[in-house]
Amino acid sequence: AIIQHSMHLHLGKDAPPKKKNLICRLHHKIFQDFRSGGALCILLSVVLEYMKTKDLNLPSMRRALFANRNDENFVHIQLFKAVTEQLKLKNFLKFPRVYFSDDIPMSERSKLEIMVAKRGGTIAKTESEATHIVVPDTEDMAVDD
Repeated sequence: AIIQHSMHLHLGKDAPPKKKNLICRLHHKIFQDFRSGGALCILLSVVLEYMKTKDLNLPSMRRALFANRNDENFVHIQLFKAVTEQLKLKNFLKFPRVYFSDDIPMSERSKLEIMVAKRGGTIAKTESEATHIVVPDTEDMAVDD
């Protein structure tokens, strides 16, 4: 709960923009995987190893993870990145491969490619290798005001 709450504070919608664009928060299902060797087990092993290398006990870890929440720099972002990397290596996190239709204007496509990269996704060269395909809006799509 400490890690999940800290991720929400430092990477969530109310976090400083510079911070929340560093990595994505973990999906809540990661924190509910109680299986032996499951995602939560991987997360906890990374956290315990991090605490050991930084010589932190639980109270000092809690203080560190909730400190300076409005500051754009977060010392323990390495912990979140290490957790994400381990979960990715163990196939608990999967990231999209996005294909952009040729109908997407280059100015918009460049912005979208940056967003995909920041979120851990990759750009697919063909539709067949993509998990997600982006096409321009059509006239019959609902418009958000």
